[in-house]
Amino acid sequence: MAAKFVSVDHDTPLLLPPDLRDWVGPDHMVHFIMDAVDALDLSTARVNQRGTGSAQYPPSMMLGLLIYCYATGTFSSRRIETLTYENVAVRYLSADTHPDHDSICKFRRENKELLSSCFHQVLEMAARAQVLKVGDLTVAVDGTKILANASKHSAMSHEHLEKQLKLAEEQIEELLAKAEDADSTPLQDGLSVPDEIKRREDRIAKLKEAKKVMEERAKQRFEECFNAQAAVEVETMLVVGQHVCNAPNDKQQLEPTMDCISPAVGKVSKGLADSGYYSEHAVRSVENSGAGPTVYAAMQRHPHGRSIQDLEKHDDPPAPPPDASMAEIMAHRLATEAGKDLYGMRKQTVEPVFGIIKEVLGFRRFLLRGLEKVNLEWTLVNTSYNLKRLFNLGMRPKRA
Repeated sequence: MAAKFVSVDHDTPLLLPPDLRDWVGPDHMVHFIMDAVDALDLSTARVNQRGTGSAQYPPSMMLGLLIYCYATGTFSSRRIETLTYENVAVRYLSADTHPDHDSICKFRRENKELLSSCFHQVLEMAARAQVLKVGDLTVAVDGTKILANASKHSAMSHEHLEKQLKLAEEQIEELLAKAEDADSTPLQDGLSVPDEIKRREDRIAKLKEAKKVMEERAKQRFEECFNAQAAVEVETMLVVGQHVCNAPNDKQQLEPTMDCISPAVGKVSKGLADSGYYSEHAVRSVENSGAGPTVYAAMQRHPHGRSIQDLEKHDDPPAPPPDASMAEIMAHRLATEAGKDLYGMRKQTVEPVFGIIKEVLGFRRFLLRGLEKVNLEWTLVNTSYNLKRLFNLGMRPKRA
């Protein structure tokens, strides 16, 4: 019996449904993103108040477009523009309009206040829906390196630098030969051979210095990265605080990261951090003599896996004396059963969040340049991650 195949006809005109929602199911995340954005206060969005005669794209659509695309792994404004034609869900969200990549990039670049406000409003939305509790929170903090959008033209490549060195040396030889040849054609008015030789010698010195720096960086396998920080609530795995810095490590970042936690989540009672954050000054500053959260921070790296001794049951050690140092206090905290359980939550909350952002969403390089704009983009990334997380947790937006 001959096999039967489904008829695939590319020549017959395709009849689109009267409503694109027939192709975008009711449980699709795009509906959730649109409803969530509609529930936000967008009054801080930047629009052209003077008007130029051309209609502007609504801030709600532009914001929803950015959030949905970031949540599904598309970050380039040119690629987002393309999706408004090619992707059914994006075409539905943009209502068959097609903002060009310049408009998308400009909206993202100029709406720092709006994106910051939306980050906090999304957390308030989660609290209203009782997905995220307010107050008495435990958060885990960590940082991850994300590549900068370094300009390829801001520094010479090693190959181009070598070419410039060779060219300058050849030009000096030509000038020296001209100086010796009495019959050579004179230079233009105002120029002299000695001055031109000196100018090229100075350029060679600068090129050699740049070459030295480049070679040193190559030895260190230098990569231009930003240090992206996040504070994650341990029960929901929602990002409740975030910022970006230029610091090469996390040593000075405990207090700034705890300080950037959104006021929408209320008081934080416990903060979990790895050994990279620990210093007595940082811990005492965060705890603020008991007014701030209690910090559980490792003071040294621990090997992976558990020894037989770790598996054995132990009583909690005696409390340190009143005059104990912060190192003694912290060692006691992490030696108790409660402290061990709390610190164990750090690794299973904040590290998976970075894994999702970098591996699932694919966000590994900032598109914007400069620390201020990079912070703006990191806010957009975390807002998009939070909305996707809330969708997966089954939350549905409630208007204020």
